[in-house]
Amino acid sequence: MPSYTGLLTVELYIPAVQSLKEKRKLIKSLLTRLRNKYNVSLAETDYNDKWQRSIISVVAVSNSPTALNSQLDKVINYCFREKEISVVEYSIQII
Repeated sequence: MPSYTGLLTVELYIPAVQSLKEKRKLIKSLLTRLRNKYNVSLAETDYNDKWQRSIISVVAVSNSPTALNSQLDKVINYCFREKEISVVEYSIQII
């Protein structure tokens, strides 16, 4: 049975935070909610020391590329609905 891996990379702008501590709290909360709701693996992968920017990477595995794409679409749509962050750009890759 084939297996597919999906990678969603999301660049975020976080205008309301005033410190790295605030940013880390907000990002940690977002990652926890996404992990619990969509059963994906996540990490902040860039801009760790920039207090208003972040890049998060989201990974999921499935036996169907269509289901995988749908799952990652739900994750990015959740990010777009978040009031405290703005999605600058994103990309989805299915391997």
